[in-house]
Amino acid sequence: MTLKRDVKFALFFLLLNSSWVFAADNSIVLGEWALEMSVQEEKISVNLIITEDSGGLGGTWVSSDSASSLSDVNSEAGSLGQQLANALSAGDLQAGLLGQQLDNFLSGGGSEGGLADQQLTNALSDVRFDGETLTFFRQTQQGPVEVDLTLEGNTLRGVLSLQQGAISVFGRKVYASTNEWPSPYNGVTPDLSFGLAFNNIGMFDTGDSTIYTCVRIFTNGQTGAVGQLSEIDINLTAVSLDEATFQITNFREFNTIEALNENYDSPECSGKFETETGVYTDVIKAGDSVFDTTWSLIDPINLVLQLDSYRELISN
Repeated sequence: MTLKRDVKFALFFLLLNSSWVFAADNSIVLGEWALEMSVQEEKISVNLIITEDSGGLGGTWVSSDSASSLSDVNSEAGSLGQQLANALSAGDLQAGLLGQQLDNFLSGGGSEGGLADQQLTNALSDVRFDGETLTFFRQTQQGPVEVDLTLEGNTLRGVLSLQQGAISVFGRKVYASTNEWPSPYNGVTPDLSFGLAFNNIGMFDTGDSTIYTCVRIFTNGQTGAVGQLSEIDINLTAVSLDEATFQITNFREFNTIEALNENYDSPECSGKFETETGVYTDVIKAGDSVFDTTWSLIDPINLVLQLDSYRELISN
């Protein structure tokens, strides 16, 4: 069996036995979504938490410091309903007040105080997902409220509809960290003074002696794939620091929730793995230093790599 076939078999076996699986059915909308509603050029931020509920879907609408549902609005909100109607139809609300009034309208608050004082925890109802569209609907004292959001990868886009008008909504899924995967994607943003070609490089964590990085798969110098994945997050845990050997202990698709870095750019993979030769190259940050490294796959079955060479990079 050639090295190429060894590598492909080992990586494919790891893929099949990793905790990462293809999402299906309702699972792709479960979790927390950070939403923004745009009203008269004001941005109103809320979180939508979708959960499983007796075989169906449930959830919570979270705004400011409290959780609330799109439920019946109390009797004190009648004037707010009229104000919101005026705002959506004629734009006669003062700038800066609309966000607070919309928050109160949706959550059931009165004309005094904000959501942080209400601490409402009612659950969403009539939550449905057909594989592409997430909807929920409530009848309030001010009329029906319906949210219709289309799922596109890890974003939700659509409208919140009232009798008074429609409000555009856009959201991204919030990453749920785990011990194995503390971040939505592996790597860190390098200092611009290094002049690197990548905006995301690997990072060595001395606390757990693990390199968190991402690799692009190549075959004969051309873009390749393992299990249909061309960019893969890997955790390389030290086997022997004296011998500079590390083992791939975890493996997943890179940046599945399409998270952006702190500069609002899509992160990249600095690592490169060539399936024909078993050579892995990467730029890795360790402490305050950055290194250009080259590794060899010395154990294809157990996915152990050994550091062959490294060069410390100097900032400009």
